[in-house]
This record gives sequence, C-alpha cells and structure tokens, in this order.
Amino acid sequence: LYTWENRTGVVTMTYIPAIQKYVMCVGTPTYSPNMQGPFDVYFLESDAITGPFKMTAYLAQFGPEAYFVNLPSKFVSPEV
Repeated sequence: LYTWENRTGVVTMTYIPAIQKYVMCVGTPTYSPNMQGPFDVYFLESDAITGPFKMTAYLAQFGPEAYFVNLPSKFVSPEV
C-alpha cells in the first residue's frame, strides 16, 4: 500500500465522508530507529482504502514521541 524505508511508523486510517477520502496518519521517529525524542507526523489521502495515496502534509519534529496520531471519526464534521 505505502512504503518509505525508515519513515513508516505507527499508521492509522480514517474515512472522512464529507470529502469522500481515506486519510492516513503516520507517526515516525525523526531519527529512526531511535524511539525517544522528536517524532515526525505526516498525512496522506486516497479515494480508496488501497490507494494510491497522496501526501497532504508533513510535520517535521511534530512532538516528543507523538506515536499514535489519529483522526477519530466521531469528531469529524459530516460537512465540508
């Protein structure tokens, strides 16, 4: 589905009905494989759960050990 050597950590995915897209959130150590310190986070989107995916944002050093970034569908607006 998606590969990026030493840059894919914990991955979550949420379907956003308002934009009819699957949004993937990835948290990965800035200095892989070091699991302590800053983590980068990036977001990808796709029309299908199997891709292809397009990167929409990359947040370098997003936070210390930001390792389970997700978009809970319960809190996503049903409207654009």
